Amino acid sequence: MSGKTLRIVLLCLRGPLYGHRGGIWKKTMRYAPLTLTTLASLVPPEIPADVRIIDEGVEEIHPDRIDADLVGITAITGTAPRAYEISAQLRQRGIPVVLGGVHPTLMPDEAVQHADSTVVGYAEESWPQLLRDFVAGRMQRRYDQSPNLKLANLPFPKRELYASGLVNIAHTIEATRGCIYQCEFCVVPSAWGKPLQKPVADVIADIRHMRAKRVIFLDLNLIADIAYAKELFTALIPLGIQWGGLATTTIAWDDELLDLAARSGCRGLLVGRRPSTCGATTTKSSARSGSARSRSWVVSSSGSITTRSMRFRRPSTSFSTRTWICRATRSRCRFRAPRSTSA
Repeated sequence: MSGKTLRIVLLCLRGPLYGHRGGIWKKTMRYAPLTLTTLASLVPPEIPADVRIIDEGVEEIHPDRIDADLVGITAITGTAPRAYEISAQLRQRGIPVVLGGVHPTLMPDEAVQHADSTVVGYAEESWPQLLRDFVAGRMQRRYDQSPNLKLANLPFPKRELYASGLVNIAHTIEATRGCIYQCEFCVVPSAWGKPLQKPVADVIADIRHMRAKRVIFLDLNLIADIAYAKELFTALIPLGIQWGGLATTTIAWDDELLDLAARSGCRGLLVGRRPSTCGATTTKSSARSGSARSRSWVVSSSGSITTRSMRFRRPSTSFSTRTWICRATRSRCRFRAPRSTSA
């Protein structure tokens, strides 16, 4: 394909919660994801390419209308069946397909049966290599993340390729990936391994590049490394932006961290309490200890709107205990339970 422009189409498929014109949320509730725009930015500069990205959460995908030399599909377990379905349609038309994301990372032997190649793990190094191999006519069946992957000196996501007008929050960013906890119900430790951090200077440069005054951090726990979080928040202060993100209740117990977050422009936090499966104990005594309600007030009084979340382990936490904890913390709660499969 020497000298020819490589036509790449990147797809993110609909799920039960975020499907276009369906699901439980309105479009205005959605944030712009970073997966496809990051992949677009990783195309090697020596390869002339025309990249199109389609997020089925906000627009329709018509496999029969896709005209490309190569298609990349990111899939979670909930979207894997549809990913395999679309892959089969494209491959039947002679279009090579690459599968990546959480599900192919956890189930690579299954995924590769439905694609020409799979990317296992993060793609910062493997995706550019795959593209070079594809252009040279030697694309491999599987590409694995390097154990020494670093998130430094990476190109900015190509956010201009995303249909940002169809989402409420277009300016999203990440400073870290992964999680320090090993919650048994969570896919992150198994899929992505050890947590990674971007240099603070790189994060600040990306925000400046966006020229945004309001951003959302997509990090699973922005304060997992408190020293890093303090460095990041300090660097954010001169930018004068407003931001939101995810954190744990740890932030309520570190006055310096909370002060820096407020001064850096934090205006909203989804605060999660770690359940017993992650090393914490979810009981009446643990909810009562530490004055959870008063510490939540401390966070709110800093100027941030807080939404608290807690995941209970079944069946070790009884319904009565859950109800008591919610009343004790004056939380507005919604319990989710599996649907009955009985007739």
